[in-house]
Amino acid sequence: MASVRYMVNNVSEAMEFYCERLGFAIERDMHPNFASVRLDDLSLWLAGPGSSAGRPMPDGAKPEAGGWNRLVIHVDDIEALVQRLKDAGASFRNEIVRGPGGAQILIQDPSSSCFSRRHSPSLEPTGRSRRRSGEQERLRPCARDLPRPTRGDGEALRRTY
Repeated sequence: MASVRYMVNNVSEAMEFYCERLGFAIERDMHPNFASVRLDDLSLWLAGPGSSAGRPMPDGAKPEAGGWNRLVIHVDDIEALVQRLKDAGASFRNEIVRGPGGAQILIQDPSSSCFSRRHSPSLEPTGRSRRRSGEQERLRPCARDLPRPTRGDGEALRRTY
C-alpha cells in the first residue's frame, strides 16, 4: 500500500471531491485538520492548514496546497471519466494529452493540487526485451539494488522513508 500526503485548503471540500467525484472511500475523518481517503491500495492523506503537516518549517516556509507534484491513477476509459468530471464542474490544467505511453489529463482538486488520470493501453515496454514467464521485468534499478551509503567508517546508514 502507498500513502501520499496532499496539503489542502479545506479538508471537508477535499474529502467530498475525492470521494464523490473520484470514487475514494473515507478511511479517517478528523476534519477540519486531517482526513485520509482510500482508492484500492492508495491511501491519500488530506492535510489542512491546522494539521501537523501544515506547521511552518524552521526556515519559516509554510507547506501549502496546489503544487505540481501529483499522484497518477490509472483508468480504463479516460474520455468517459473526463466528461463525467467536466459535467460535475471539475477543473483541469490541460486537455487530454496523448503520447507513446497512453493518454493523460491533469485534474485539480478544490485546493488546486494536481493529479493525473491516465489510460495506458499497453504497459509492454517498447524496444526492450519482453518479460518471459516467471521473470521480473527490470527497467531501472530499485533502491534495494543500489549501494548502501556509509558513514565513512564502513557502517551502513539506515534510511527511513
